[in-house]
Amino acid sequence: MVVWVATIYCGSKARTAKGRGREGTGTYPELAALGIRKGSTPALQSQVGRLTALLPSIELARDELRRQGPTLDEKAVHRMARQLGAEVLATRTRDLRRYREGQLPAGQEMAGQHVVAQVDGGRVRIRTQIETTKRKGVKHRRKIRIEWREPKLLILYVSDRKGRMLKGTRPWIDGTMNGPDHAMELLAFHLHRLGAARAKAVSFVSDGAPWIWNRLDWVIGRAGLDPRRVERILDCCHAVHHVSLALQALGLSEPERTATYRTLRHQLRAGRSREVVATLRRMAQGGIYDQLGGGFHRYSVDERWLVPHFEKMLYDNAQLVPLYLAAYQLSGDRFFADIARDTLQYVCREMRHPAGGFYSTQDADSEGVEGKFFLWDVSEVRRILGAELAEVTCRYWDISAAGNFEHRNILHVVLEEEALAKLFRRDVDAIRALLKDSRERLFTAREQRVKPNLDDKILTSWNGLMISAFAKAEEVFGDGRCRQVALEAVGFIEANLQRGDRLLSTYKDGVAKLNGYLDDYAFFVAALLDVFEVVQDRRYLDKAVVLVDSMIAHFSDSQSAGFFFTSDDHETLIVRSKLVFDGSIPSGNSVAARDLLRLYHYTGKTGYLERAEALLRLNAGQMREQPFGCSNLLCAVDFYVQKPREIVIVGEPKRPETEALLQHVRETYIPNRTLTLVDPARGDDLPSLLQGRGQIDGKPTVYVCHNMACAAPVTTWPDVEPLLHG
Repeated sequence: MVVWVATIYCGSKARTAKGRGREGTGTYPELAALGIRKGSTPALQSQVGRLTALLPSIELARDELRRQGPTLDEKAVHRMARQLGAEVLATRTRDLRRYREGQLPAGQEMAGQHVVAQVDGGRVRIRTQIETTKRKGVKHRRKIRIEWREPKLLILYVSDRKGRMLKGTRPWIDGTMNGPDHAMELLAFHLHRLGAARAKAVSFVSDGAPWIWNRLDWVIGRAGLDPRRVERILDCCHAVHHVSLALQALGLSEPERTATYRTLRHQLRAGRSREVVATLRRMAQGGIYDQLGGGFHRYSVDERWLVPHFEKMLYDNAQLVPLYLAAYQLSGDRFFADIARDTLQYVCREMRHPAGGFYSTQDADSEGVEGKFFLWDVSEVRRILGAELAEVTCRYWDISAAGNFEHRNILHVVLEEEALAKLFRRDVDAIRALLKDSRERLFTAREQRVKPNLDDKILTSWNGLMISAFAKAEEVFGDGRCRQVALEAVGFIEANLQRGDRLLSTYKDGVAKLNGYLDDYAFFVAALLDVFEVVQDRRYLDKAVVLVDSMIAHFSDSQSAGFFFTSDDHETLIVRSKLVFDGSIPSGNSVAARDLLRLYHYTGKTGYLERAEALLRLNAGQMREQPFGCSNLLCAVDFYVQKPREIVIVGEPKRPETEALLQHVRETYIPNRTLTLVDPARGDDLPSLLQGRGQIDGKPTVYVCHNMACAAPVTTWPDVEPLLHG
């Protein structure tokens, strides 16, 4: 889940010190986000940190800094900090002992609110101090290297839906120098005394310090929080810093790393993060989404997501489905799951070949008019639904006599169901039933219209994207239907577009032709790996190995690194292009890099890892200059640097306990992971790290490894879950 993040850094008060951390970044992340360069004093850095935390938003903090200029009102800042600190100290003195004894009742301040709890682990900092002494009238100066540790800082506040501090409130701030256990006890104490157990949601935000994440389950239990209403959020500031370090490992110079770091971090720090989920909601409520039949149109021509170009592309929907599934996994909101499911149902209904492949495009026009199939008049809606149901429907989807597009109406949601229920003085469930009825009746009526034409070409690359979408949906939904669609699509490609270890690119009217391009291989290999993780049949892993070896043989650049777009036996071209920038679909090189990394972790073949590393190093300059054009390649960098959680479940595949553990893992959002199910009767399938290990007491057993180290084996989900995020 993504939220607005404010991280605190407390600098020393010495104006001559640089305040450099042990990692030597030379500046505080807040200063980079606010446009303040190197050379600012630690006192200013400290003030910036406090302003960033205490003001409701980063925008207000920036405005305040601009207003005050480089000479901030230091006394006012320190007075605020002292006041808050004094209040917390008094509370601690009075209530902490009672809390430890179980005698402190829960408070009410956070009941029914969205709560953000930030934990800053502090850093060990090194500075040099000049000591001057005078002996026998002669001054002696010597440099003293001082190592000091920042306090572990806690900030709790009530937030609005965008993660900003609620207006009219102020934060609760505490901290300690007494170690991790004391810091987390204080966090649980404040959550309890403020009534967070009755909050709508609690978001824990922190950097990547393991001591924080490893203790969060204890905090959740100690404070009596509902785990279903808790989200764990990595501080975006630190995440981008990790990307910067990754670029350093790939050979970028310090100025190049700094430029990339600032660019990426500025975008995240400016509040883009939590808005991802909000944007997905607005898209699904807008005209870009087909409110009756499901599926997304190609793009919107306005900032409201209202007026689309009405064409529907297979690749757009294939990429949006995993996003909505991730939003559902992270938020628990069924709205996102429903959008993903309805989109896949649209694909099956309108864009699927009887033998299993997927068509490319549904046109925008019908009867020579763009969007005609999707537009509505008030009179038509009233005739189909009747006056009472039409009134609710028109209010919900903004259907009016004036229209919102060329005197007709694009359906888009303008009122949430709860607001609609209040407006019509109905129960929310009753409103939902009415909307379901109207949706079905309008859809049935629309099916009688002349449909837009269909481009029924079947492209290997786009089919790979959609197969991955169905495979990921099967992991989340687990109902078997998406699995079957994915398997049939794989079968279609193998039967019609694969010749041994080579792929063809396009199929239409029974004819397959054109040598496969890099995208065809990379996307289909990714699909095979996604299918393998769903069905746990090693045949799909073996098929991926065959095709990626063919991709290496025919597309790799033997003089440098990376992959050409065309194969070595393609028709002769003036230049063989080697693309890394994403367009409407990810670049073939970015997907190939992730394929190689995934296969390395599944097979242990170091050749795959070496090729992936070379590809990433080759394109480090492009990632620096155009980071947002290389977003998918940066995802591969993240996979490479962070390393995946390698999850192995040893258990009989059909045993209910095994299936339950598998489904729990699949339902959990883990951006970088591999997943293998091993039948204990075939222990030779175990990865090399786990050779010789098996089940505990005959129970399905889970091993979670990360960066060549494995946690102790566990057999129950409550024991597994913390290992997936630690």
